[in-house]
Amino acid sequence: MKNILYAFVLLCATHTAAQQPFTRIYNQDTAYGSDLFYGLCPAIQNTTDGGHLLQYYSGQHMVDGSGYDLPLLIKTDSAFIPQWQIVGVSGLAFKDSSVFLATAGGATDTPACTPIKKIDLQGNTTWSKIICLDGSSNVSLGNAVWANHKIRMIGDVQPGYILYAPAFVDIDSMGNLIRADTLLGDTIAFEHLYADDSGNYYFITTGLYGGGDRKITKLRADNTIVWSYIVHAAFSYDIATLVTLPNGDVLIGSNVSLTNYTERMFLMKFSASGQLLWQKIANRGSRLTDIKLMNDGNLMIAAGGLPVPAFSVLNEDDILKTDTAAHVLWAGNVAPQRTLWPFIKGLSVPYEQSSNELYFTAVTVNPYAAIIFSTDSTGNGHCASLPVTFGFRDTALFTLQRSTIDFAPIPLTISDYLWNLPVAPQPYVDSCDYALPSGVAQTTLPEDVALYPNPAGNTVYIKSAANIDRIAIYDMAGRSLLLQEVNARTCVVDITDLVNGCYIIKLSAGDGSSIYRKVAVVH
Repeated sequence: MKNILYAFVLLCATHTAAQQPFTRIYNQDTAYGSDLFYGLCPAIQNTTDGGHLLQYYSGQHMVDGSGYDLPLLIKTDSAFIPQWQIVGVSGLAFKDSSVFLATAGGATDTPACTPIKKIDLQGNTTWSKIICLDGSSNVSLGNAVWANHKIRMIGDVQPGYILYAPAFVDIDSMGNLIRADTLLGDTIAFEHLYADDSGNYYFITTGLYGGGDRKITKLRADNTIVWSYIVHAAFSYDIATLVTLPNGDVLIGSNVSLTNYTERMFLMKFSASGQLLWQKIANRGSRLTDIKLMNDGNLMIAAGGLPVPAFSVLNEDDILKTDTAAHVLWAGNVAPQRTLWPFIKGLSVPYEQSSNELYFTAVTVNPYAAIIFSTDSTGNGHCASLPVTFGFRDTALFTLQRSTIDFAPIPLTISDYLWNLPVAPQPYVDSCDYALPSGVAQTTLPEDVALYPNPAGNTVYIKSAANIDRIAIYDMAGRSLLLQEVNARTCVVDITDLVNGCYIIKLSAGDGSSIYRKVAVVH
């Protein structure tokens, strides 16, 4: 019996350790810039060595005047502790077992050229290439996906530096050019490129300089068109993301401006053949940033503030889970301290490490810094969140017009290129406080808190060298089961009503610091 009880406690401690939430702020070294301003954050990507890739996009420039845009790529280990970073990455395609390809947003000696490179998971360069047009044209590649055994990049071709047209460039894993195409007769710019598991690509284009109508196109790997529509708007809007569902339907997430500086999520669903199935608008002012299909078949939607500091506070940082018909299953606001500066913005959809662990990327404001935090499966974590009322109602804001597009090959050359961007370790701070300065977190609640017995029966005794203001107990699903005000260094907690199992005890001090302990309950 003693051995069985010991095994149960060990299992509880191990499982709870994996569930323990955290907030990690990556303070940027001044050599690489500190204005991670816009905070557009793609979802976390897994790597085959057990680590993760974190991306942060920005429109700011390096403080050293080098001219590189600040988009940041951080490689971490399995615990999200940084191993190295690259600044100036504008597009990323993760490839099979050990490498990924990044396209650069930095300047080159030849304005008509764009450098690309391939690096391994240790940050070492495998090869670096440069893609060039003729001297009277410019190519700028800013989005990449890995699919159909090739890397496809999309960007703008600017003949004579006057008109824009979306360009598609396919290369193999060694950087060799497979084909390059551009759209004929379209003076528009690309917005997004997506790939599904069935060999299809989806791309979204917009009018010149971001104005005018949006065009949504589905094409096969050989660039033959399945369908293409122009989406007409009665007012300003943008398309933020696209998700392909297992049955072939396509869900498109966007934002509409109802009043100045406020936006609402707007969803459209298309069938695999391009039929518009429905349009829905949210009842809450949140700016959608991304949508992700989760392991359980439902959708996770993330919303962040506007990419302008003065107006971000007018939007909300929300996470919500819906089914594929946009029925909200749960919703929460992840920044309850948003009335205080700083707050977070650019919230990503979560990485799902297990059935009860969600990890998000975002950006803190003042200081501007990359951040990752975790919650349970319903968005509850020790740093957030507040439940909010969220819903979508049917609407008909948009009409569609079928569009015909044509491709034509464009002449490109790819050659070897000596191209180096800074790769360096990244300092970080762990804390539950969004208002951290860019320095080491200070915790006044000591780590050597005594909690006994463990496993416990009907009572838990807690003793600390510092004053404890509050005690909270959570089950393994993250639900709050008990909240007790203490204001003392020692206390007794009655756990008679708790069923046998594993629990997390949160101890909080008056200065906002918190620590966690694990306990097994066996009556």
